[in-house]
Amino acid sequence: QILPVDNQLRGIYGYAADLGASKHKHSAWPSMIDFFADDEKRRQRWVRADFLNAYKRIETIISEDGAWQTPRNAKPKHSLTKTKASETVGCVPESCNEMLNLVKKISNRFSKLLTPEQSFPFVSNIQLPILNTYRLAVFNQLIEPAKNIKRDPLFHKETIRMLCVGANALLHIGIVLEEWAGEFVYSSIREYQLSTETLS
Repeated sequence: QILPVDNQLRGIYGYAADLGASKHKHSAWPSMIDFFADDEKRRQRWVRADFLNAYKRIETIISEDGAWQTPRNAKPKHSLTKTKASETVGCVPESCNEMLNLVKKISNRFSKLLTPEQSFPFVSNIQLPILNTYRLAVFNQLIEPAKNIKRDPLFHKETIRMLCVGANALLHIGIVLEEWAGEFVYSSIREYQLSTETLS
């Protein structure tokens, strides 16, 4: 609740917008982001709160009516040699797009933090569990189609559809994550992770 108010103060009312440089990269005066980030206990509470909210949301996303339906006018790409996320987004189930939007919203929040060390828990403790939960949900959706393949060698229209839905979702997620990996916030977190692994 605090962070949206802070965004409004800066985005709408121009709080501390032109007061010169300081140690805070996103503004001259400290924000509520700094208030949470500068204290370990407050930052941990923030991560915990975001995790609980995200977990509830992902459970809703994968269980909603139409979660595994694709747009009726979707035109799957037959060539995957130079596929971009913008080319596959229309061929994936609604739950896939909503899950990725959820992950992106989380990154938009922690990207304002000052250091990769502060941002890393949001990736390891929130975003990765969300992605893993969705991955398992996709596999659960494929269990029944896989059984149908054994029972019916000629397949069934719904079986083929679900196999395509699952494959498209996993493909699209992989493409999006590859594109995100080039963003500064994720590349800096990756460098931080590698440096801590080297030290350990």
